[in-house]
Amino acid sequence: EALNQLGVVRYYRGDYGQAQPALEQAAVLRRATNNPEGEAWSLMYLGMIHFFRGNYGQAAHLHEQACEVAEARQDWFQVGVHLTNAARVSMRLGEYERALDQHSTSLDRKRRVGDRMGQGFALFGLGLVNTYLGRYDEAEAALADSLELRRQIDDQRGIGYCRYGLGLLALSRREHSQAVDDFRQAYEIHSQLG
Repeated sequence: EALNQLGVVRYYRGDYGQAQPALEQAAVLRRATNNPEGEAWSLMYLGMIHFFRGNYGQAAHLHEQACEVAEARQDWFQVGVHLTNAARVSMRLGEYERALDQHSTSLDRKRRVGDRMGQGFALFGLGLVNTYLGRYDEAEAALADSLELRRQIDDQRGIGYCRYGLGLLALSRREHSQAVDDFRQAYEIHSQLG
């Protein structure tokens, strides 16, 4: 647990070089002590480190491993988290149909366990991917659902993400003044949150 927490803190500080070995050791120890829930979380953070470093193949592999560990335990909350992260990798690789499938499955798992914040993330992801695919009506519906859900749970960070997504959608539709408004709102929210 100490190694995992040390790795997570270093991850959030952006010190990936120090975070990675701590999380790798944590994952090994958690596997050896039969702690699959903890192992999956350590694998997830390792996947995020590789994602932010641009090592997408390794990131995808680690998120898939984390998902398999969680599925074996039927931990649908954790499965949803790992699928959302895997979808982010697929999206970055331009594998949009795969990302749609991952986000849709994640949304199903998050609805199953009542994880409203997680539903907001999955809907946001569906909105982005549909925007990139030129499926603007589907994108708008997903982003609007995400925004409404995030307002209901007072998730300011998520509202900022939705405004960013709506800005991308407006830009894709060549609705420039709307895009500027959405991007400005996203910027203001995230600036206030620090």
